[in-house]
Amino acid sequence: MSVFAIQTAHSGAIAAELYFRENDSPPRALLELGGGFGKSLADLVRIFPAATAFFVDLPINMALAAYIF
Repeated sequence: MSVFAIQTAHSGAIAAELYFRENDSPPRALLELGGGFGKSLADLVRIFPAATAFFVDLPINMALAAYIF
C-alpha cells in the first residue's frame, strides 16, 4: 500500500464524516470531476455503496480508470 493510497482513503473518510455532520441519510449520487484515475471516487463508493457514481475526466483518464477499477 502506498502513501498516496493511504492519503486518499483518509480524505474519503474525512469527506464522509463532514457529510454526515449535515445529513442523516447517505448520498444518492457521487460526482467526481477531473478525478485522474478514480481512486478518490472508488474510496467514496466503498464508503457509500448505495450511491450512484459519476466520473468525468479526459478520455485517456477515463480509459485508465475503467481499466484499474
